Amino acid sequence: MTTLKMRLVICLTLSTAMLAADSGHLEGGWVARIKPDSIQMMLVMFQEDESKGQWNSTVSLKKDECAGLEMDKEHDFKVIREAGTLNFHGKLSGNRGFGSFDFKTSEKFTALLEKKGYTKLSPEKIFHLFIGDVDSKYIDELNKLGYTEIPIEKLIAFAVHRISIEYIKDIHSLGYKDISLSKLLSFRIHGITKQYAEDMKKYGAQDVSPNELLELKIHGVTPEFVEKMRAAGYKDVPISKMRDFKIHGVDPEFAKGMHDLGFTDLSASRLIEFKIQGVSVDFAKRVSEVGFSDFSESRLVELRIHGATPKYIEDIRATNLEGLTLRKLINFRIHGVNKEYVEYAMKKLAAEGKNATPERIVDMKIHSK
Repeated sequence: MTTLKMRLVICLTLSTAMLAADSGHLEGGWVARIKPDSIQMMLVMFQEDESKGQWNSTVSLKKDECAGLEMDKEHDFKVIREAGTLNFHGKLSGNRGFGSFDFKTSEKFTALLEKKGYTKLSPEKIFHLFIGDVDSKYIDELNKLGYTEIPIEKLIAFAVHRISIEYIKDIHSLGYKDISLSKLLSFRIHGITKQYAEDMKKYGAQDVSPNELLELKIHGVTPEFVEKMRAAGYKDVPISKMRDFKIHGVDPEFAKGMHDLGFTDLSASRLIEFKIQGVSVDFAKRVSEVGFSDFSESRLVELRIHGATPKYIEDIRATNLEGLTLRKLINFRIHGVNKEYVEYAMKKLAAEGKNATPERIVDMKIHSK
């Protein structure tokens, strides 16, 4: 079937679904990509009330749980789970498929949910539980793990993000037995696994809280990153500082570049300050090449804070004014002294028979002479 025909069939299917939804039935259309052992589906349903728009859900179904599944013919097949039955009508051919669906909630499962306090649940909410393969055993296991009176929104979120009992037990085994539902959800969303946590423990994250572990993951702190930063000379910094490195863009290349310039004892805090203030390896290199005796870590930071660029420094140095230091150049910058003003001041002072010094030039600028 052509793509145009497929779209037409889907549109007609969804139009029917809109009418069905208004009468209390959960129906819609589906498109699928077929894989060797599974079917990846996108299920879509438009609401009759346009202000509600549409909802869609993706689901991966194992072929062996699709009862009546056939290829290259229009037919019906279904998936039965404790939450209900998902009935499909359509055609699968090659690696594609399309058609319509309807979902029937299980009265037995609905009654079980009501006993647990989940009353008046819409078909959509039960459908999300179905998609996540949430059954009574899953809820009972959550209760055994200490999670009772779970809000339906959290239960649905667990279903949507495929948070298994095994995953929760893995996180508990790390020492986080009192971790909240919300934090578990955040762990799952950001990809925290037992393996990641155990690997990070080897690199200084032995006693971190769930929040701290989450921050490490969110900011991209990995064992590989820690290993490279240690190789760059930061062996004894706490794991929280590794997180700060990541937050501010400090990487092993930056650390090595500064080390090669002679900053062999640069503290972790100073390295971060360099990044925050924009002290790049190139900036530090160009300033060092000018040859001022008071070249230092703190001077580099001051230069950046006050906007003294390498070109500004080189321009002032080119005037051959005696007595210049980086500190005096910073003072020039603070008071708005540029190359042109230095040249003007040197001529004026020479005409008055006075020696031009950085201090006299600043005094002239302050008093607008």
